Amino acid sequence: MDALASIARDSALFLDAVRAARPDARVPACPEWGAADLTYHLAEVQDFWSAVVGPAEGRGLDGDDVRTLRRPDDDAALPTLAAEATAGLLAALAGRD
Repeated sequence: MDALASIARDSALFLDAVRAARPDARVPACPEWGAADLTYHLAEVQDFWSAVVGPAEGRGLDGDDVRTLRRPDDDAALPTLAAEATAGLLAALAGRD
């Protein structure tokens, strides 16, 4: 399986799991975090890397220049935010070595 397919598959499985969980459900591997925190973290990381990689036709940003993704006030919006971040990352990586 190629890297893009793996990111798409694993992100979709993650989003299925968090949609089925309560936002405050504890994350066993990160006991201080709830499902909402982990969902925001995934969105933030994928958004960061899509900005660093940048669009196919141009150069991305340096790590210090990348903005921080704003966390929505409503945790119910986090799965959509994470799905959009995944789509952005996949688009940025498409066609890259």
